[in-house]
This record gives sequence, C-alpha cells and structure tokens, in this order.
Amino acid sequence: MALQILAREETLALPRPIEKCFLLAPTLKHIGRAAPCHLRVLSQPLVRPAAVAVVGSLVELIPRVVFQTLLRLFTPRGTPANVLDAVCDMMSSKRVLNSALTLARTEFDDILDLDESLIVANKERLVFVYSSHDPWVPQSHFEDMKELLPQHPKGSGLDCMFDVPHAFSLVHSDLIADYISPHFR
Repeated sequence: MALQILAREETLALPRPIEKCFLLAPTLKHIGRAAPCHLRVLSQPLVRPAAVAVVGSLVELIPRVVFQTLLRLFTPRGTPANVLDAVCDMMSSKRVLNSALTLARTEFDDILDLDESLIVANKERLVFVYSSHDPWVPQSHFEDMKELLPQHPKGSGLDCMFDVPHAFSLVHSDLIADYISPHFR
C-alpha cells in the first residue's frame, strides 16, 4: 500500500511530500506464493463466508486453550504464545476475521510483479525491514532488493536482517522502533 501511495503522490494533493516510506516485512511481489495453502483457500470469495461462520463458531464454542492447540497445527512451529493469543482475539470476531481474509485475498490478487521502476525512482525515500525467518517474505525477496538496488542508500535496511517473526509488532516492536527512529530526527 505504501508504494501505491508513493506512485500516486502527485495526484493526492498532500500537504507536503512524503519524506520516508518504511516497508516493514515488505512482500512486494507474489504474496500468494508465500501464503499457506489453507489461507489461499479460505480467502476465496466463495469459501470465505463459510470459513468465517465455521471458524467463528468454533472460537465461540470451544475453550480458548483447545482452540490455541488446534491453531498450532496451522502456524509455524515455535509461534510464541502471545502471537497465538493475538490470532485468537482476531478470530473471535467474525467481522475482523472476514476483513482479514478479504485483505489477504486482495493482496494475493494485487501483489504480483515487483514494480522495479517505482522502487528505483524512490530508493532514497525507502527504508526496508526484513527478517531472516519470515515465511511470508522469504530471504529471496531481500536478495532481490539488494540486487535491484546494489548502491542502496545507507540506512535503507538492505544492509541487515533482523531475527524477528513476520508479526514483529507483537514481540519485537522496540527493536524495530530503535532501528527506524533515527530517520525521524
């Protein structure tokens, strides 16, 4: 979304130009390929209403501990308990669950090819934050960006990777905030 705003910046009549764009765990191409198969299926428009009804009802009917145990079957091994709690909270609202699945489907359909010209044209304004073990954003995406921007600006994030999960904001927000905060001075 941030790159789409940059692409339309001139037509948006913003009060001032965008100075920096922080791309946190950015899936800039083919997000659907990295998505788990069950999420690709559940987010399909014809499947989504039934998925929301079934999953939402399960969350309401079974104890949270049992639901978290079932959830572990569909999440990466070692997913922290607080991340599972956040997912359970999200799934306890059918409206939020439907919105999340709709967003997922929209991203699967819209995020396809890497917009290289837009990234190169805005490289001075982009700051990337990548993780060394993010199933949504494989390390190949980081390598692709380094190849696209071999003379990347200092502090662009293409000189390091973090050892944090994709949902870094649930556990490691301080680490990421410390990394990007110098850009605000």
